[in-house]
Amino acid sequence: MQLNPRLLNGTWDDGRVLDRHVSSSEFIGYNEYGHPQFESTRTELGELLYKLKYRGDQSAITVIAQAACDFVRRWNPGIDIIVPASPSEQLPPGRR
Repeated sequence: MQLNPRLLNGTWDDGRVLDRHVSSSEFIGYNEYGHPQFESTRTELGELLYKLKYRGDQSAITVIAQAACDFVRRWNPGIDIIVPASPSEQLPPGRR
């Protein structure tokens, strides 16, 4: 799997993300309920996360876990903790 790890800035010593969820997204209009619609292209990891989260495809778990393990072995930072992070900013109340 092609990953594009990036530095994750914060109040910690060092942090990384394996990849973006979406590589590109284009606004295509509004649906019949007035909600904006987008045509999005996901990264390989993003597609696996999408299948797991929104399609219930549990076969993605093994591939995601293996990619994370392989990355941690190569990076080898002396990890104290692994914390899952939301892939995007939280929307304000009323915009969810």
